[in-house]
Amino acid sequence: MDKKELEKYRKSLEKEYERILKNLSDLENNGLLNAERNSDLGGITTHPADLGTDNFERDLNLGLVTEENASLREVEEALARINKGSYGKCEKCGVKIEVKRLTVVPQARHCFGCQAKMES
Repeated sequence: MDKKELEKYRKSLEKEYERILKNLSDLENNGLLNAERNSDLGGITTHPADLGTDNFERDLNLGLVTEENASLREVEEALARINKGSYGKCEKCGVKIEVKRLTVVPQARHCFGCQAKMES
């Protein structure tokens, strides 16, 4: 892979990295706002349905934060592979990962064939 291609993927990954950081910040702010709203009531909800809604929102935000953190790690690992010179090679079989795949999923670690085998 030439330097121009690598730079294109690096920029794409850096853009994704920034997007994920913004999402994590938004999720954190949303969680803090919900916590503040509940603390205004002394931590006591006034209706059982409110308690259920609060629990649902907290669980949803926790799940989203977990997913975003995993995505952030994948992007960081892809950027590290660019720096090491191993970006674009399948970690399983060593062949070059398809350009179409890297264009859609720039943090891809495996070629389409190996990924399909792992998912089946």
